[in-house]
Amino acid sequence: MPRLRDTFILSICVVLHWSSALTISAELREFWIQQPLDHFESRGVSHESFRQRYYVDWSHQDGQSDVDGVPILVYIGGEASIDQFLGEGGIVTVAASRLKGLVVYVEHRFYGKSIPRGSIDTALLDPHVRGCLTSDQALEDLAKVIVTLKSNLSIPRSPVITFGGSYAGTVRFRMIYSNITIGSLASSAPILMSANVPAHKQYCYIVSQDFENESKECYQNISRSWGLIDEVASQHDSLDTLSRAFSTCSPLRSTDKLKTYLAQMYNYAAQYNGRFGHIHQLCRVLFRASKNDLLKGIGDAVLSLTQDKRCNDPTGTAAKPFSILDSASAKAWDWQRCNEIVPYQYCGENTMFEKSSFDPSVFSESCFEEYGSYSHPLWNSTIYNGRDLKITSNVIFSNGLMDPYSGASILENISETVISITTKEGSHCLDLTPAQDDDPKWLKDQRDLELQIIARWLNVTLPSDNSPLVWAIWSRFLVAIVLVHIIA
Repeated sequence: MPRLRDTFILSICVVLHWSSALTISAELREFWIQQPLDHFESRGVSHESFRQRYYVDWSHQDGQSDVDGVPILVYIGGEASIDQFLGEGGIVTVAASRLKGLVVYVEHRFYGKSIPRGSIDTALLDPHVRGCLTSDQALEDLAKVIVTLKSNLSIPRSPVITFGGSYAGTVRFRMIYSNITIGSLASSAPILMSANVPAHKQYCYIVSQDFENESKECYQNISRSWGLIDEVASQHDSLDTLSRAFSTCSPLRSTDKLKTYLAQMYNYAAQYNGRFGHIHQLCRVLFRASKNDLLKGIGDAVLSLTQDKRCNDPTGTAAKPFSILDSASAKAWDWQRCNEIVPYQYCGENTMFEKSSFDPSVFSESCFEEYGSYSHPLWNSTIYNGRDLKITSNVIFSNGLMDPYSGASILENISETVISITTKEGSHCLDLTPAQDDDPKWLKDQRDLELQIIARWLNVTLPSDNSPLVWAIWSRFLVAIVLVHIIA
């Protein structure tokens, strides 16, 4: 049996597969800063430090030498190498271009090249060291990077705005460091993930709705397939039959990994549907399958989303449609999920998945077996659900309603300055992906609205770029009224 942590739940942020648009140059420079391993302890490992990496992009300055006062737009790195995110700032780079701002990409501790003790395996072996991989420690890192950068560049007057997607959007920097940043955009940030998320807002329920909205027949066929897999599995030479039907790269040894793989592929298709139309593609291929060969049809449909399109690989990662976490990042993220980001997710009734439950005690035991320490099941609700978001200001929560994580995010305005922007067709972190000429109008409008709110925080007037939404027409009253509603 696969570990509970592997059976259904995806990591909160899977690295998107677009190629970076930026290369190291005079305008994009790599920097390093020495960070305390433990910002909070005066004894124990507090004397130890590690090198943290960040980048500064000057490409939007148009040769301007005096940059004091220009906005600093900080892209908060999440559970992957920061290299994955260079040039993929979406609204960040759009805002930098329009506002002539500096863009700073900050790598999260224990990811990429910012790993204490040289390797993630060595770091995770020591309970004291791995205990320093927390979002609270990452917040302190980020504060030190920003303060140090402003000092080194002699830009004390430059206002700071932070951007984060998914996990990186949940780290609440604006809530804690309102003296350092004037505002924040949190894209697809599931800050309400806890045991209290109702069934109709659960991850697999939203995935199922996405598929049913595309095609009821597609939804029903996927729902039927689980029982059919079990039926075939009970027959002679069942695994060979299933291996052929699903065109697996190697013979199946059990149905567990096959079912996990299929569920993950459906999840990926929904989470990153976006401009790619993965759900439509999968359902279109499945529709062509004969009813007498449903399993082969599903195998072909899932295969159409893979990178090499040669075979399905339930035992590996090579065939998934998106480049996922490298092995070092996956190890670090697995520890973070055990330590503080418990994935309260299950499949209840009325989904296309097999029914499942989430038992915090079983999850915690699996963490103890792996790391010798139990999970903290109340961390999410203690940090977020018990905190009144009305006490903060200047925060945008942006969500695409096709994103399976949207059910655990903020989908309504909290106040006039803590704003929710939702898009019906949007998927995970789509506003943070690179802006393209052929982006749909609703996505361009979403980024434009986000940009106008940011300009409002900065108290500046945007130069016109012939966008259908022009800053000059937006008064304070209109912004307050319009932002209450969903972008259709």
